[in-house]
Amino acid sequence: MTWIDIFLRSIGIIIICFVGIRIMGKRQISKITPFHLVTYIAIGILAALISANIITDLKVGLVSIGVWILTILGIDYLCIKSKWFYNFVHGKDTILVKGGEIIENNLKHSRLTGDELLSELRKKNVFNLTDVEFAIMEPTGEMNILFKSSKNPNSSRELGNKNEFVENKASADKTFHKSI
Repeated sequence: MTWIDIFLRSIGIIIICFVGIRIMGKRQISKITPFHLVTYIAIGILAALISANIITDLKVGLVSIGVWILTILGIDYLCIKSKWFYNFVHGKDTILVKGGEIIENNLKHSRLTGDELLSELRKKNVFNLTDVEFAIMEPTGEMNILFKSSKNPNSSRELGNKNEFVENKASADKTFHKSI
């Protein structure tokens, strides 16, 4: 096989993989599940093997990539239709802190130490565990925090007239800058 054949074969496989991955849906790399990560890696490996002519039969390689893409599409469809299947494939969120107290069993289930949990909380600007109503580990590994109502930052509705002051100040600043 000549280098031109490998070049053309590689370009074709790249285009097919690009289209296939676009069909599988948009996901941020930091938010993909382990299942999707394995699928993307498998498709990449198959594409590389086809490009390098290690898989010599192009039809076999394209069918295998097609099977991976169709399988992930089918699984994603079933995840949309069934909550049980979604939880089976992607996992469930895990409550790690409830009412300011660490739930040890869930921490062990998530394979986190207490220090790792506290480190993650500090990354979310939580320095006092008693300020947390819930800390939830999502299936993607991201942690979400719900503060106790007494520790929540004020919303714009709670600020009331303070927002009006800010708006009036902004319009006054615009007027001031126009006059200069």
